[in-house]
Amino acid sequence: MRFLRALLIWLRCPILHPVFCTFGPRPVKGGGVLNFSQTFNLAVRFPALEFELVAHDVIVQKRLPLNAWVRWSEKRIFKSAKRIYVLSEKDRRLLRRFYGVRDDRVVNLFEKLYPEVEPFRAKVRKRGVFRAIFLGSIRRAENYRGLEWFYYNVFPSCVDSIEVFCIGEVDDHLAARFPEFKFVGFVESLSDALSHCDFTIAPVLDGAGIKIKVIDSIVRKIPVIGTPKAFEGIGRPNYPYCSSDAKNWIDALNGGFIDYVYHPPL
Repeated sequence: MRFLRALLIWLRCPILHPVFCTFGPRPVKGGGVLNFSQTFNLAVRFPALEFELVAHDVIVQKRLPLNAWVRWSEKRIFKSAKRIYVLSEKDRRLLRRFYGVRDDRVVNLFEKLYPEVEPFRAKVRKRGVFRAIFLGSIRRAENYRGLEWFYYNVFPSCVDSIEVFCIGEVDDHLAARFPEFKFVGFVESLSDALSHCDFTIAPVLDGAGIKIKVIDSIVRKIPVIGTPKAFEGIGRPNYPYCSSDAKNWIDALNGGFIDYVYHPPL
């Protein structure tokens, strides 16, 4: 019986994690705020109730297999919401473009959540080697793919110019594939860790929504060298520090000086 219920929930909302399908919610009364897409099936399951949704991602932009199915599911969810909170102006535009959601039903939380995001300029001179931090668990597929891209496409050409420290959940089996990188695991104080680096790297190749790990650096005025996807919805730095071209990364890291200017979204 539990399997059939999980299958029905998943068919209706294919973006759900299997745990949320298997252990489906009991009936609820009233309404409320649903945070993260894993809970959004409640909005469809109880259509008579009023729910507000906090959309960290608009999943359709990930272009997953069977994306038409995902789009059908998301449309039902967002159309049933009383109000939708997003984390960037880009996501507001996606809701209007893909699902016809009116702007007056969408609230952009970026400025309220991150009022301390300001433009800044940072000049970093290389002393021996640059010290770079990668934030994120390599257990997450998108983090692993990004680090793998950096390791094979950028790092071999600047191995003498940079030390890479990885902060986040560690998988020893996966970490062994990057022998030159130092895997620190979790740290007690992210601020202290970032204060000892020259910049962070964010080689984000896929995924959707605001990248909190990028914000963590930007609010502390720590330069972030990343791909365009890393900066989606949050502004971006000057050239060549936002690029999907490995050559631009290599040129930046092999130079002796970084002159970094960050511009928040308008």
